[in-house]
Amino acid sequence: MKATTAVKTNPLQPDPDDLGCAETEMDALFEDWAAWSRSRRFAGAFMHSSNRSDVRSNGAKGVGSTSLFELEAVHLGIISQPPEALDRRVFEMYYFTRPTNIKAAAHAMGISPAHWYRLMKSFKRRAYAASRELLVETASGRGRCRH
Repeated sequence: MKATTAVKTNPLQPDPDDLGCAETEMDALFEDWAAWSRSRRFAGAFMHSSNRSDVRSNGAKGVGSTSLFELEAVHLGIISQPPEALDRRVFEMYYFTRPTNIKAAAHAMGISPAHWYRLMKSFKRRAYAASRELLVETASGRGRCRH
């Protein structure tokens, strides 16, 4: 049996596979972010026109107890991802359109429901890791603007 050791290049950069956060906590954070971004009318700017057609909506939930600073970090973590990527389009469709039928929404995007859920999970983990990295950089003072 071959033993492998993982070498982490940056100790401050969060590992997407070990985020220290339960999936339910991450889901609640993204629910709060979606409500926050809808309240600021960011949702229309994100959604591609191909994501909006033929999808029925469920409505929205209110913002929980997430701090504004954390919501802004999550927002920056999300918009730092490539906007044309399929996983981001799936994420945006889910959180802004609220499809009532995932199977139909996945079919509309040309993917299977299983692939839909894999894309959602990988995008959420990557965006969450990017937001945590931003929070760590800001807390350590490396995220400050230098004039």
